Amino acid sequence: LNINYTSNASSDYIDNDWYIVFSNDDVETKKIMDINITLKGEKKWNTETTVEVHPNGFINGTASSDVNITKIRIRVNDGSWITAWSGVSSEPVSWNYTLNMSNYYPGKCIIYARVVDEKGYVGMVSQESIFYCPLPTINMVHPISGEMIEKTISVSGTASDKVNIIQKMWVKIGSGEWNDTSLETAEEGWNWSYNNLDTTAVNDGEQKIYVKAFNGIMYTVASVEVIVDNNPPDVNILSLSDNDVVSGNIIINGNASDVNRVKKIEIRIDEENWTNVPITSDTSLTWDYH
Repeated sequence: LNINYTSNASSDYIDNDWYIVFSNDDVETKKIMDINITLKGEKKWNTETTVEVHPNGFINGTASSDVNITKIRIRVNDGSWITAWSGVSSEPVSWNYTLNMSNYYPGKCIIYARVVDEKGYVGMVSQESIFYCPLPTINMVHPISGEMIEKTISVSGTASDKVNIIQKMWVKIGSGEWNDTSLETAEEGWNWSYNNLDTTAVNDGEQKIYVKAFNGIMYTVASVEVIVDNNPPDVNILSLSDNDVVSGNIIINGNASDVNRVKKIEIRIDEENWTNVPITSDTSLTWDYH
């Protein structure tokens, strides 16, 4: 006598009495007997994957199962599941996926990876990692460091980012307001420019031009030091006044100053030729002419 019984519960009825009932239309016979029950569960198998997370958002691993693999998905923290691989494979699957780092902030995070087999069984693993977002690189082509500038100038250069797309750039001089630059894709990175930087908004002398770039996650700022020169030097004649009467040989003296250094002093009478006056200081000086 063979008896087949299937139950969804692994311990269903094991501790209860079992009966075999023989009956016909008129007579029922019942006998209690001892029987041995052997439960045969469905064969177990392993469906699993490894996961390796790189700081720049590159994620890879190897998935395996005793049955066909159909899908591998990943998730960052509590975000949505992203399909990293799909198909049907009876062999281990080497998979990888590169995250769009503009969607994630640098810092600590948890990466989940799960593999699904053809029977719907899921194997999942997680790994704590740290995302690192490289800063954009800014190069200023014009003006160069130490260049003397005046009035309204054009500022230009290049920018690059190894991971993300530079979304916006700005430029300013000194403590002024940021101005949006134009931004064009180049063969390697981006070209940027701004054609209306007003240097008269700052004092003469050493000033810094700042350029800022944003890659969707982080900002970076670069600067170049220039010399602003919008105003002439101050010069005064001290030994003479208007309408003084002079004759013969005279001594003329005075002073001159400029934040950007006095480089040359010349003197003349009426429409005569200019004559150079020796100077001994390049910032603020007293001069005389015999």
